[in-house]
Amino acid sequence: MANELEFQGDVLKWMSLDLSSRPGLGIGDVGQEKQHADKKRSDLIVWITRDADALAAIELKTLNTPLSDAAFQNDVIKKARKVGAPFCIQWNQRNTAIYRTPLEPSEPSAQEQFADDPLFEFPELVLVTTKDYVGQAAMEAALAERASAILSALAQLRDTGAVGGRIVDPSVFVAWLGHEVREIRQYVAGGIQAEAAKRRSLRTQLQGWAQAQGTSRPRDEILYERAAAQMTYRIIGQAIFYLAYSGHTKSLPAFDIDPSQPLRPQLGALWSAIRQIDYEALYAEDALLDTLPLSALGETSLSQLLTQLKGYDWSTLDADVLGAVFERLIPDTERDLLGQYFTPPALADLIVAFCVDGSTTHVLDPACGTGEFLVRSYERLRRTTEDSHGELLESIWGTDISHFPTELAVINLCRQDFASPNNFPRVLVSDFFDLAPGDTYSFPPAVAGEGQGKVPLLLPEFDAIVGNPPYLRWQKLDDLDPMYRGRLQRIAMDAKVSAQELLDIYVLFFIHALDLVKPGGRIGFVTSNAWLATEYGVALQLFLLRDTKIVAIIGSEAEPFFPQAAINTVVTILERPVSPQQETDDYALRFVSLKKSLAEISAMRGGDRWAALDRLGAEVEATTQPLEDDVFRLRLGSRQKELAKLRNQMRVLPWNLPMRAPRLLLEAMATDYEYA
Repeated sequence: MANELEFQGDVLKWMSLDLSSRPGLGIGDVGQEKQHADKKRSDLIVWITRDADALAAIELKTLNTPLSDAAFQNDVIKKARKVGAPFCIQWNQRNTAIYRTPLEPSEPSAQEQFADDPLFEFPELVLVTTKDYVGQAAMEAALAERASAILSALAQLRDTGAVGGRIVDPSVFVAWLGHEVREIRQYVAGGIQAEAAKRRSLRTQLQGWAQAQGTSRPRDEILYERAAAQMTYRIIGQAIFYLAYSGHTKSLPAFDIDPSQPLRPQLGALWSAIRQIDYEALYAEDALLDTLPLSALGETSLSQLLTQLKGYDWSTLDADVLGAVFERLIPDTERDLLGQYFTPPALADLIVAFCVDGSTTHVLDPACGTGEFLVRSYERLRRTTEDSHGELLESIWGTDISHFPTELAVINLCRQDFASPNNFPRVLVSDFFDLAPGDTYSFPPAVAGEGQGKVPLLLPEFDAIVGNPPYLRWQKLDDLDPMYRGRLQRIAMDAKVSAQELLDIYVLFFIHALDLVKPGGRIGFVTSNAWLATEYGVALQLFLLRDTKIVAIIGSEAEPFFPQAAINTVVTILERPVSPQQETDDYALRFVSLKKSLAEISAMRGGDRWAALDRLGAEVEATTQPLEDDVFRLRLGSRQKELAKLRNQMRVLPWNLPMRAPRLLLEAMATDYEYA
């Protein structure tokens, strides 16, 4: 007759034999924990490194003790904590469950139980009908197989953050997925390089693609690596979105990849099916990325990974977990390689707080990238309105010239509520300068249903246009298509700005944004601060003073807005005048220098960042006198005086002085700026 001690001895034997036959599993040992002062000891401890790195505590009982037994749960929880094991396992011969070890309660409890559901429950061992399994070959084999399955599940949890098709630790899962993607990417890059060495047309196509993304003549190896990275991350992102979305609709084909068949046609059929519903920006065909050569090893590895991804239950995945997977899919270290530059969320919040509120009906990011400003605008409107997820998406528009970032922008908006039937972001793969009042774009109707077609939507007048326009010196536009360069010059000339005076292409974003924002609407951009003090800034200063109302120009002396960037930046908040301004119209120009970091400011008002930013905005806009406190310094200028000086001198006005100069210097220079 088998008792718990004999069962423990057999499990230890089965697991030890299994580990010796699978040295690649990465589990160092299974053994009995030393007896503690309370006379209790864990039945078994699974070690990554013996006596140093515990993976799980296993509490064993015979089938007479249910997993719900309070003492059973209490014992394994407390024993797992003593050895620092992240996982607890209960096994009563017939039933087995894996739990995450609960955190130590603030007040010690004599009796603890699992508050959360198990990470994974193994199928019931129906063959085990009695605790006396010894000599019963079928039962012994089933129990030995379960011992092996427990070790496999623990190794999978440790390595991938997932078990039984359920993702339970997004950070571990994404780290594993990123490793797989980077390995595949190397195979893909090698295939591109080998093919490019043979085909001049491919080399030319790749260089044209790089220039269209604003990259001037990169080295070949960097170019191949970047193309391989974008293609691989793109396919993985598209696949995960398809799998997650298909759990909420019955109209999509099953995500079945046959590794014996070419991969591209199979993906093309799946992407075509989801395009019939929508998501053009995510699944739009790309002339380069969809046709890049795939080496045999790259195609096989990619097919295998896609098949593995299908094995996870994406349809029931918690929205926060799914969001974390998408958010962390591309690590910070990969972003430069992918040609993507991201705006810190706290900085996007600052700009959105000045421009977007409950009265905003439509907001646009003209260079949306992966959608940081779109997501922050979504959150702002969700707080300030009672709109549904679908209604919020109807309010938020984004555009970007590159396919890859817009795909991520679509994902980042959709993941806010995957279960919503109206989940169609207004994200366009388009050049901002192609957008014009009166244009129409096709999207699904407001109340979407399977099988419905798309309807034309008029590009709205925007209440707010916010973003981080690209930084591209005018001289570098020589690398672009001559017709495109000429079109940009015409935009500048129409705004009475000489192209030769342009410091950067972001000047054109200010100009074109003014055509798309409604009277009384706001524009908020973060750009290089060079225009505040260099002669190239004359054109932009004149345009802003003449054609816009400058709400505030904001810098920081507490931190760089972009810590990793080698460029200093400034936030400019503008308003489109309700009627044309006269030369003599006057209002206060507000030059703001933050004395606390955005993280510190956001932590005010009890940690409610939107309340803190609203308070900052109200103080800045309501102040009619110079002000300085421990949060910010505000100095004032006169729109009328600054415009007159600029007309007379046609030299840049040193707006960096009221932003940063000490009071004594301003006094010595006898400037027109008011300061406290």
